[in-house]
Amino acid sequence: MRAIANTRVSVLTGTSVDEWGDTVDNDTPAVSGIPASLVERSRLITTPEQPTPRVIRYTVGRLPGRTPVGPEDRIRDDRTGAIYAITAVTPPSGVGHQPDLRLDLKRVT
Repeated sequence: MRAIANTRVSVLTGTSVDEWGDTVDNDTPAVSGIPASLVERSRLITTPEQPTPRVIRYTVGRLPGRTPVGPEDRIRDDRTGAIYAITAVTPPSGVGHQPDLRLDLKRVT
């Protein structure tokens, strides 16, 4: 099943060195205008260390299956300007068609 795109995104890859010698993420898109589905979800969790329930928010992204993206990359929502770090990429597996990539995302700006 294909997700319905609700925005377009740009893939931001690589790093550079700033004037102080620190490594910073590049803001130049490697690929842009990719149709994507970005959906924010929430989950109620508890842990033995923190028995009080907490709400955790996260974002799930779906991109076309052949999009060149990896776990070290970031994506920028071209509609809102929000930038997300990619924490996991689930490669598609299908016979006869190219399913969407599933991305676990963490909003960074």
